[in-house]
Amino acid sequence: MLIVASLYIIKATGSQQGLIVAAGGIAVAIFFFLRAKFKNQIVSLFYSISVSIVGFISILGMLQLGPLAGLLYKDSVSYRGEYWQAGINMALANPIFGIGLDSYGTYYRLFRSESATIKPGVDVVTDSSHNVFIDVLSSTGFIGFLFYATLILVVVFECIKFIKGNCNFDPIFVILFSTFIAYNAQSIISINQIGLAIWGWILAGLLLGYTRRINLGIVESKPLPISDLLRTKKTTQTKEIAAGISLGIIAGGVAFFILAIPSFYADASLRKAIKSNSIDDYVEVANQFPVDSARINYIASRITIDGINEQAVTLVRIGLQKFPLDYGLMNSQYLISAEDSEEYKAIGKKLHLADPFNPAYFKFK
Repeated sequence: MLIVASLYIIKATGSQQGLIVAAGGIAVAIFFFLRAKFKNQIVSLFYSISVSIVGFISILGMLQLGPLAGLLYKDSVSYRGEYWQAGINMALANPIFGIGLDSYGTYYRLFRSESATIKPGVDVVTDSSHNVFIDVLSSTGFIGFLFYATLILVVVFECIKFIKGNCNFDPIFVILFSTFIAYNAQSIISINQIGLAIWGWILAGLLLGYTRRINLGIVESKPLPISDLLRTKKTTQTKEIAAGISLGIIAGGVAFFILAIPSFYADASLRKAIKSNSIDDYVEVANQFPVDSARINYIASRITIDGINEQAVTLVRIGLQKFPLDYGLMNSQYLISAEDSEEYKAIGKKLHLADPFNPAYFKFK
């Protein structure tokens, strides 16, 4: 029922990506069913070739090639190509350690290609390359990417060992493996959002644990009927958790809560300031710990609705002292500076360096 409901939601929301990923996962599951049902390898081989051909034609269609181009191609595919190129440029310019975690959006304008200013557009920016592998590569460099790729390959290697040694239809493995393949397939064209990324790590851990226990002979792989797999079983067995583990979980939860409190409090204070619409409240929130460039920029824009004032100028300058590479703050200072001032020319040159293909700053070359 959950699978049917999920497919219905995907269809109802018009998510083409979701349907393609679901179809890929189902195709992998069908392969294992045919492999177990028909011991003759010709059937599974014919199926694999057929699915590969359909998949290849579908990929061509997404790239605006082949008979399915009109059905599958979207402008977002071209946009992703620009986002990928920017991420690769970041990695090549910072090959060892990358540009830093979650810094893609900060450096996107600097490393995007000139063609990106035409499509998707000079004012269109993103904080992700829409490819998990490129995100890891640009954020952590080739060293971090090597570790990430190694983790994925270890899981794949263990799964291949399991598949070679087991010709039965193991529903637990099939569910985990097909979902893992579907996740990594969508990660090529999707963002590294925590709600998605967590499943990649969970599935990888479950696959490693399950396949290694069987590969090492700790437990035996037994084909289970789907009805037995889905049936809820009651058990009276209980296991005690070690005191050290319990304390570790509690300590970790408390530490996380303490670290998160300042950010939650700052957001609550901002909402309160918006309701009061007091400049003094805005200024106080802008300087509240932890200082956030986005919050400073937002507050500066709020208090300049009726015109530029001293508080907004001060906030932007304070923000630039703490976040000198923040494009939003630099642009705010550019907009509030007098056109004939040295400050205007200086910030214009910085903006040109940060966004070299933006024609608005060509005069500062």
